[in-house]
Amino acid sequence: MGRFAAFVFLLVGVADATPAQIEWIDDYVEADMELNGIPGVSIAIAEEGKVSYLRGYGIRSVESGARMSADTPVELASVSKSLTALAVLDLERAGALGRDSVVTSFLPELDGADWRQVTVRDLLRHRSGLRRKHDFLVPCCGLAGHLDLDIAPVRLAKADLASEPGDEFSYANSNYVLLAAIVERASGVLFPDFMRDSVFRPFGLRRTTLDPEQARLWNSADRHEWQWIRVRASPSRALGWYGSSLVKSAARDMGAYMAALLEPQSIRDAFPALTTDWWMSLEPEYDQGWTVDAEAEWLGGDLALEHTGDIWGSNTAVVLAPRRRAGVAVLANLDAGRAGPLARSILLALDGSPLPKPQPASAADRPDTWAVAFLAAALSTFLAMGLHGSRMLRQFRRGIRTWDPRGMRIARSAVLVALGAWLIYRFFGNPGAPHAALPTTVSQALPALVAGATGLLFLGAVSGLAPKRRP
Repeated sequence: MGRFAAFVFLLVGVADATPAQIEWIDDYVEADMELNGIPGVSIAIAEEGKVSYLRGYGIRSVESGARMSADTPVELASVSKSLTALAVLDLERAGALGRDSVVTSFLPELDGADWRQVTVRDLLRHRSGLRRKHDFLVPCCGLAGHLDLDIAPVRLAKADLASEPGDEFSYANSNYVLLAAIVERASGVLFPDFMRDSVFRPFGLRRTTLDPEQARLWNSADRHEWQWIRVRASPSRALGWYGSSLVKSAARDMGAYMAALLEPQSIRDAFPALTTDWWMSLEPEYDQGWTVDAEAEWLGGDLALEHTGDIWGSNTAVVLAPRRRAGVAVLANLDAGRAGPLARSILLALDGSPLPKPQPASAADRPDTWAVAFLAAALSTFLAMGLHGSRMLRQFRRGIRTWDPRGMRIARSAVLVALGAWLIYRFFGNPGAPHAALPTTVSQALPALVAGATGLLFLGAVSGLAPKRRP
């Protein structure tokens, strides 16, 4: 289907925005960026089959100071899911799978009884019974096996599915990791290659890739985090997994993507797996990589399709109003949680609604705020330990305190030691999200807090075995 790429690009070519549009969008976005410390944002607006607005704001890197543009690739995070769903639909059109196919027919590693009724449709809708806690059964963050789609189903076979297939919606990245594995098995092509040839190229997405090296060659945006009350480049490797995330794309490509999705001729010619008004077949709540709200209150009761993407260092959103043939994509290189609100506000303003005042993101939602609090608590704990420990030593020297391990003192001290050991196990030995998946400053501060709390418990145990002498 790559032969349609040039056609799609021409069909959804950029229309000129009016000066008034440019002014109000610029003022609104730049004010929100300044308020929230966001280094760079790029925006695409699609209307009536055309990309009507493209713009980059700010910088793509605080280290280089290089400008952000509409051609700067950004980590899409979970916005990647709708692209994975298109790969599934393409294989369905080719007869390689069906949405009602049982996943074990492609992934026999999922050999538990709970998996035998789970279908491809259940994965597309987050109704398999998987939960977020299962995501980290799959290696992440650059660990061995992270991008191996043969390992993912083996690990997820151990998941204790929490509900019957098809019953309950529960968002879990692992659903789309399994979809990526199914795409690879059903097509016989490596997932990144299939996505490039069968999804990205047909839609004319010229700066969209799963390859980080290729994205860097295209001058991709650095990811940024708040680190000790400053915005810095993010070293985090917690970018997600194939299928659920890891796509890097530019605003220009997202504009072409939205325009094609909202234009019947584009859909028919570029991607036959989708039909005109394809959104009418979406099932409620969530389907095919979109949150589906048939009567969105914020959109005046109209149909809204949207998805946001959040990782440590990136925040993205794509919002579609299919009946209005309009969509907005916002890509930011800081996870400030503002991409979704910006996209909604701009979409509403296309029909004349007033733009809201820029809003500051809640400090409580910023991981760095908690990291600072954890570190302050850890330092306070170490200070208290130092003061109490030095006082105990002086008391030992003066004979005020002496060893007397017996009876209830031993029992109380044993409880404190057990609590300390439990803390160490929960943080360092408990299976689940690895430390590399934590926000950068949280991963630095939390061990200090655990060490401080554990030390205080152990010091309390020692203190209990050496009481002060009675006068």
